[in-house]
This record gives sequence, structure tokens and C-alpha cells, in this order.
Amino acid sequence: MAEDKFHIVINKAQQGPFGVSQIQAMIREGKVAPDALAWAPTLAGWKPWKEIPAIAQGMETKPEAQVPTFTIPNAPAPKAEPAGGLAISLQTGWLHDFIFFRKMITPWLIMRAGWILTGLCLLGGAGLFFKSLYPWNAMELLSGLGLLVIGPVVIRIYSEVTILFFQINETLTDIANQQKQGKGTVIP
Repeated sequence: MAEDKFHIVINKAQQGPFGVSQIQAMIREGKVAPDALAWAPTLAGWKPWKEIPAIAQGMETKPEAQVPTFTIPNAPAPKAEPAGGLAISLQTGWLHDFIFFRKMITPWLIMRAGWILTGLCLLGGAGLFFKSLYPWNAMELLSGLGLLVIGPVVIRIYSEVTILFFQINETLTDIANQQKQGKGTVIP
């Protein structure tokens, strides 16, 4: 009995026909997406390859991810992971992103500074308001109310506009990385 030949969708394009062993090899290599559709003349229509017993038999649900490694010149040899303890890896995580400037801390700092300045505006405005009550001073009263109401709004707008520039930069970086990986542009 001849082996069924299947057409499969790879990178949004129909390809094939391939034999089952060829498709399984491509799945193991990560060339075929876990939710890719497949079709053969014996099937009524296109189905996810996981639902076709001939292909899915003995296959893992997802290929192993390749973790990039980085070499630090003149660095001491890594120590073995302590038994029962956690080892810090510079290959992934927040420390790696921080060291290699993949994530920016400035928006985080701007947000915290905005909170502090808003608090100072509220305290200063309340102080001016209560100070103006005795002896009565209408100018200090209006200044206090203005600082209470307008100050936090101005600080919030300034903070949001500044953070927006960083978010635009991160979005453009993500789009560039997706294009380099051949995934195309994905707009959320």
C-alpha cells in the first residue's frame, strides 16, 4: 500500500505533496507550525495536522525551542547549579534584557516620578489652600485650588506623552524583529 501524500500549509503557503515521514521531520525541525493545516485527497477538507492520525502519531505537540547563548569574553567558567537552588541565567529574563538594553527603564522611572510629582502637587495645593484661609488671601486660595486640580492633570499628560515615545520605539523594534524572523508585520 502506498503512503498517503499530504499538502501542508507552511508560512501561509500551501506546499507539497509530502510523505508522512517528511512532514513529521519538518514538524520536529520546527518548520511546520503546531496549528498548520494539512490535506490529502482521502480527506474531506483541510484539517490541523494534529487531527490526522497518520501525521500526529508519535509526534510531540510542539518543537523544542532554541535558546540563544551568549559568550562573555574573559568571564570565569560557569559554576554548577546548586542542588535544590536556583541558578541565574543570563540567556533570558529581565536581567538579560536590562544588561543588553532590550527593555528600557526610563518609562518606569518617568511613571514613578509622575506619581511623586502628583503627590507633591496635591500636598502643595492643599497647603496653599489651607494657608489662604487664615488670614484670608484669595490669590493663595486660587493658586492652591489650581495646583490641586490642574497640577496632577498637567503632570499626567506630560508623563504619558514622554512614555508614548518609548512605547513607539518598542513597537517599531518588535515589528523590525518580526520582519527579520520572516513573520511579517503583526499589528495588535
